[in-house]
Amino acid sequence: MPVLKNARHEKFAQELAKGKTADEAYQLAGFKPNRGNAARLNANESIQERVAEIQGKGALKAEATVERVLKELSRIGFSDLRRVFDANGRLLRPEEWMTIQPPQSRRLKW
Repeated sequence: MPVLKNARHEKFAQELAKGKTADEAYQLAGFKPNRGNAARLNANESIQERVAEIQGKGALKAEATVERVLKELSRIGFSDLRRVFDANGRLLRPEEWMTIQPPQSRRLKW
């Protein structure tokens, strides 16, 4: 579903998708406080479809965030901690860290 044509309805749907109550979303969308009208607009089918779409997009972004977190954790796990600081001893950004390659063959000697 595309963006709603009525800008206030779109704002209302966006605020609902963020977790606001219908009353809060109604006021944030620029309407005068009115619980009955907020409830009626909240029950509107196009509003509900738009909220579901916005929340679905948010879920996709959250999934990408999980991927990024896992990538960053693997960088930390496989990094040589001596290489996460610059020459002045300041911590580098994770994307600037150099990862080390595991040795080709390393056996522990007991």
